[in-house]
Amino acid sequence: MIGRYTISGTSSGVYSKSGVKPLGSTTIANFRTYARNLGEGFGIMDYHYFLIQLLYLVEYADYDSQKILGKGNISNSSTVASGGCDDLGMKSGSITNDSKHSMIYRGIEDIYGNISQFVDGINIKDRHAYICTNQSEYVSNKFDECYKPLSYINGSSSGYISKLGYDSDNPLFAFPIEAKGGNSIYIPDYYYQDTGSTVARVGCHFKGGDCGNNAGLWFWHSRSFSESLSQLGG
Repeated sequence: MIGRYTISGTSSGVYSKSGVKPLGSTTIANFRTYARNLGEGFGIMDYHYFLIQLLYLVEYADYDSQKILGKGNISNSSTVASGGCDDLGMKSGSITNDSKHSMIYRGIEDIYGNISQFVDGINIKDRHAYICTNQSEYVSNKFDECYKPLSYINGSSSGYISKLGYDSDNPLFAFPIEAKGGNSIYIPDYYYQDTGSTVARVGCHFKGGDCGNNAGLWFWHSRSFSESLSQLGG
């Protein structure tokens, strides 16, 4: 089960709620804690994000999700309140596709756009992704025990995605390994990478500018696990 809206609220209590703006300006560790405080089994987005990508591909057979579903809020002065797609119910798409309003996919509003989201259970060391699928063991900056390395290394340069990695033992986990594409070929979403110990983020945010126009369901951004910005949420 996935929350319809991005995380809103405060450190004393979070929720998935229409009519309020998403919570930002805190770390992935704090978002993890806030979600767990709701009760057993609660957490932020994790490896199940790959299943959403596959579900979308089965339905539309087109990697350009911004063309199919709408750009999302990626060119604005601030986040918009959740609930902008309430009138669409469980449908997919956008009510106003002008880069300043929300989009929705199968009842999941702002799966990209409005606020960039941390993806838990994925730790990256010098572009090598380690993945844990046991929610109770999620922790940042860990690369052993539950966290298992994929058989390939993520791409070493940023750019439009032209190729995804494949691990025969973990075929679900497809990160970008090559960025030689463009905004109308291959996978027209951008990939940002960095060295050191990082975590994964998906979806650009409200002030994405040019990057936001290239930030659909396959937009990945690898940044420091200690990062805390107003445009980062869960």
